[in-house]
Amino acid sequence: MTVTTFSIVTDTSTIAVFDLETLRRRIDEDGDWWTSDLFPELQEELSKNNLYLIETLCDGKFEVSLDTSHQGSSASFINCPSGKVYIVCGEEIPGEGLIPELLRGGYIHSVEPGKVSITHSIDGSKVRIHLWQ
Repeated sequence: MTVTTFSIVTDTSTIAVFDLETLRRRIDEDGDWWTSDLFPELQEELSKNNLYLIETLCDGKFEVSLDTSHQGSSASFINCPSGKVYIVCGEEIPGEGLIPELLRGGYIHSVEPGKVSITHSIDGSKVRIHLWQ
């Protein structure tokens, strides 16, 4: 089993998983483009599998375990053309001219470019993300 553990602090009750290349066009958008299910920009990125959001249900510090050995049949996927999967707090989703800097924790995981399968589970302040190709 390959597991990497790291922390993320969020004030938006959200952990985001994406490849920066798929969201690069959002860098100059309003910083809140992703904060409501009613926003067409969010719906577009979700439907194109360019963004995977984990709602933590509360703000705070989360211990994240990234398991890259998991294989499963029911999963979502994200597009990853650059081979770099960003796992960051919602505040670091591209917008307002900013890109992720991992200022509140997080991790960048390298994969083969292509589609990456993903699932997650939450138990209090512990988040487990399963990521595989």
